[in-house]
Amino acid sequence: MKIVKIIDSDNYVINAGSNQGLRLGDKVVVYLLGEEIFDPESGKSMGILELPKLQCHVTHVQDTMAIIRSNDAKPKGGLPSTISMLQMLGGTAGDSSPYNFLSSDQRKVVVGDLVKKLED
Repeated sequence: MKIVKIIDSDNYVINAGSNQGLRLGDKVVVYLLGEEIFDPESGKSMGILELPKLQCHVTHVQDTMAIIRSNDAKPKGGLPSTISMLQMLGGTAGDSSPYNFLSSDQRKVVVGDLVKKLED
């Protein structure tokens, strides 16, 4: 699965939908591919490291596409999110991100980013 359209900073369209088994509320992760990792003892490849950018959930499903929303999205009205509170206190969103091993440029979601469903 891939990001095919950016709606706004919190919502994205992916190229998979109910025909591929996605359902409303499914958890997904947007990620990029890192380097190939080798077992230091055997020297055998363990595969390509997946570097997660953002966790999301499915908010709308069609046959061949779906809309996903960032789990870090600011609420519509009501109390501010943890990230917006952090920003009000002078921090940045990256300070609270579980993926702060990525640079801010690497954390930006772009068309073509890989997406995969997370198992419950």
